Amino acid sequence: MPDPGGGTGGIRQRGSSSKKHQKDSATRDIGIQVNVKKNTGRCRSCLTWSLWMVIVVAGVVIAIPSWNILMDRAENLLFRKDFTIGPEMIDDLGIDGVIIFKQHDRDNDGVLSLGEFEPIAHRLLQINDTNEYELPISESDEVITLESFFTPLELTTMSKGKDEELNSGTSGLDSLFGLKYWKQPVKQWKNFAVNHLKPFLPNDPYLLEDVGEAYHLISSQLDARRAPLSSNRYLPPPLVRDQEVMIHRLLSMFHPRPFVFSRFAPQGSVAIVRASSKKYVDIMFRIHAEFQLNQPPFYPFWFTPAQFTGNLIISKDGTKVLSFNLYVPGDKRLNVDMEWLNGPKEQDNMEVDIGYMERMELKATRSSLYVYDGGNNYTNTYISGVEKDATRDIVWEKEITVKQAARDMEVKMYPFKKAAKADQSQPELAAIATQQLKDYRFPVMMMVSLPNGTVVHSVNANEFMDEDMSDLSSLFTLGLEDPSGVAYARFLEEGLTKTKPFLNQ
Repeated sequence: MPDPGGGTGGIRQRGSSSKKHQKDSATRDIGIQVNVKKNTGRCRSCLTWSLWMVIVVAGVVIAIPSWNILMDRAENLLFRKDFTIGPEMIDDLGIDGVIIFKQHDRDNDGVLSLGEFEPIAHRLLQINDTNEYELPISESDEVITLESFFTPLELTTMSKGKDEELNSGTSGLDSLFGLKYWKQPVKQWKNFAVNHLKPFLPNDPYLLEDVGEAYHLISSQLDARRAPLSSNRYLPPPLVRDQEVMIHRLLSMFHPRPFVFSRFAPQGSVAIVRASSKKYVDIMFRIHAEFQLNQPPFYPFWFTPAQFTGNLIISKDGTKVLSFNLYVPGDKRLNVDMEWLNGPKEQDNMEVDIGYMERMELKATRSSLYVYDGGNNYTNTYISGVEKDATRDIVWEKEITVKQAARDMEVKMYPFKKAAKADQSQPELAAIATQQLKDYRFPVMMMVSLPNGTVVHSVNANEFMDEDMSDLSSLFTLGLEDPSGVAYARFLEEGLTKTKPFLNQ
């Protein structure tokens, strides 16, 4: 399918028969009906919008798995109130130009607001807007097959995903479109050269021997002095470093638009050598990234797993991989954060929710093989997993536990977790912090405590989102618009009630 961004290049010249022939040919090719009328000696054409809209739908979705999905999207678009496009606009911009304009005119008023233009600006300012980073596989390299496993997010675990009116926004389109139709990974399997996975190794050679010291694969670029990254975007920025490209290529097996630099903290990726033998190291990693599920004319939808974690066993010289596993942990009741826009302004039109997905995983079918092994060329051939456990005979000379490695990576991502216990310069504050840390459970806790640090009421964010928010009777009395706001007000009231016995003492 051609890229609508490709365009026809220049402005069409009126009055040219050859240009007119091209225009007529183009309109026939994309299924637009042109009706010619006599009007003051000049020809006028009008568009049959229903057919045109179907083409817009076909042009803006990269990989729609079925015709039914295409028609669902077309139905969404057909019932929008459209402004009139005259023949002069088609003459000046060409069919492709009109399509691009319509994609970004989300409220369909015939004018691109600053918010609607912002994604175009991000794209124009990028040196390279491609999200394909294909790397060659050398004949002298070893190759490994990674297989993807994907279970779609369970929409019933969301608190807002069931309300279609809430998610339609100013455009009249379902902002959850990209989420609802993300049913399978982009690639069921993909071959990587071992050299492509070599960036997991630490840059400092001593870390290969001195296990247990976490290091950055991708360092955070967030700065307290800068504004957060915009949510009104569709395409990731260009990537330069090997580690960035490597992680992008891995995550692209799930969806074509991963962002290895998330908009908010924690941003980046870390790794740690968990175990070391004479020849191999077991490297664990933790990746924070997100995906943009929508394309114009739908508003952006951000899908942010809690984290990607996993490990690989790789030779110290980076020439052989024995095993590889990357996955989103599924041991929590909720493990995905979602944010989407229902209008052009982030501050006023942003919706937030969390949900649960059972499985999102990449796994090696077996250890790596030479590209030419046994007379076979495995560059683009699926390598089946028939072999004994290649890691069984490894004798680790140094190692730490998986739990300790995970903890060390967590501290690397959240430095304040280390400081809370280490800082004893103010004993009273340290005692209060220690007391509150005893009540802490990942990812976020809300607490009501006394001045001495005694926690009288608390709730975990996951449990908070699981609470019944169907009772909307308090919305109007409290002047709130979001059911979760009512639940939070209820939490504060309960906390204040529980503090009264202590205050009366």
